[in-house]
Amino acid sequence: MMYKAQQEIEEKRRKMAMAAGTHQLKSSHSASAQVSAGAKGLSLGKEEATMFVNFSMDKTTRIEQLKAKLARQPVVAKLNALVANAPAGVMAPLSEAVQQVEKKVQQQITKESKEPEKLIEYLDPRINAKTADRRRRGFNFHEKGEFEKLANKQRALAKLERLQNEVSSAAQSTGISSAVKLAMVTPSGTARIENGVPEIEWWDMLVLDKVNYDEIPPEDDVERYSQTVSELTEKIRLGLEKAPEPKVKISNLMRVLGNEAIQDPTKMEAQVRKQMAERLKKHETLNAERKLTEDQKRAKKTKKLSEDTSTAVNVSVYRVKSLAHPSKKFKVETNAKQLQMSGAIMMHKAQNVIVVEGGPKQQKFYKNLMLNRIKWTDEIVGQKKDAEKDAPGERNLCEMIWEGQVKRRNFRDFTVHTATLEKQAREFFEKHGVAQYWDLCYSTTVLLEGQDILPTA
Repeated sequence: MMYKAQQEIEEKRRKMAMAAGTHQLKSSHSASAQVSAGAKGLSLGKEEATMFVNFSMDKTTRIEQLKAKLARQPVVAKLNALVANAPAGVMAPLSEAVQQVEKKVQQQITKESKEPEKLIEYLDPRINAKTADRRRRGFNFHEKGEFEKLANKQRALAKLERLQNEVSSAAQSTGISSAVKLAMVTPSGTARIENGVPEIEWWDMLVLDKVNYDEIPPEDDVERYSQTVSELTEKIRLGLEKAPEPKVKISNLMRVLGNEAIQDPTKMEAQVRKQMAERLKKHETLNAERKLTEDQKRAKKTKKLSEDTSTAVNVSVYRVKSLAHPSKKFKVETNAKQLQMSGAIMMHKAQNVIVVEGGPKQQKFYKNLMLNRIKWTDEIVGQKKDAEKDAPGERNLCEMIWEGQVKRRNFRDFTVHTATLEKQAREFFEKHGVAQYWDLCYSTTVLLEGQDILPTA
């Protein structure tokens, strides 16, 4: 009989499990249908879909955990044992009690599973959940002198702020700030001349109380000297400075010393000559101290001749018929080197081209040398000495073919070259990137020769 009762209990439990499974399938089917119907009108993003799948898995896991927890409770375990050991007549009320308990369990599971669904609409899958754990921080070592630099920077800023406050207070006390404000609101045409330069600056307007600088008389040197002497005399009179010794000479000996010179003239003369020697020695010592050394003289001369050619380089091209005269060739080469100019002399039987690069002052001096100082017409072409005025032959000539500015130097220093062929001369200039200098001089020579052979009307 007990075996039969157990079989009936197992059969009822199997039916109850099948009914619960059918209910879950229906609910899951309806939920999937709702999700598919909603998905037709709304397409989830990648992050939202991942969030939804994770939430569904968490829900299923939670249900399984609740079932296991309730199964471990003593009340449910006792009911299961009583149902298993009860006789057949007592099964009906117990089965109803088991069904009620399982129904309550199912309601509790459904209630707890529905609670997160209320919060699903408030969840944003784009926001990543941050853990409450505190991140472990590593060691951060500061370099040596880091805080010293920071302190020095703060001190400099404080000093700058203090200076700015002092300048602003001084400007307010002297009236410069008001003058600046007045200058800012003054129309552009006020107190200005045609080229836009003000007739008087705003910082001088309050001090001088003038309309322009023309009303200020020029300072006289004699007046300035007399003012200096009067200041020195006043200091001596007040005892601030010691009176200088009289500058006694042989010519004013009797006038300066007077009775002392009459009583012992030999002694006074020796004393005066001693003072004269001391003054001369002092003068020579000061001159020797001010005298420049050889290196200083060389540096001064170099500084005087050198010019800044970083922005632009002035170039001049000269054409000379003949450089056979050794003295004139030496002047052309030596002056270019002394002026620290770069360039080249190309000697050819048809023409001699001289290219010089340097600053504007150097070019001015060299141009005067080539066109004025050197007398090219005193010699005949091909001769090594000056000729007489009435001597027959073609006279030498120097012409400036071109002058202008270039961005950089094309020659490192000043050199002299000789070419037997025109091709060699042009290749030399082409090597330095200035073949146009030779072409220009050569074309000018051809044109001038063509003019010489033109028939006259």
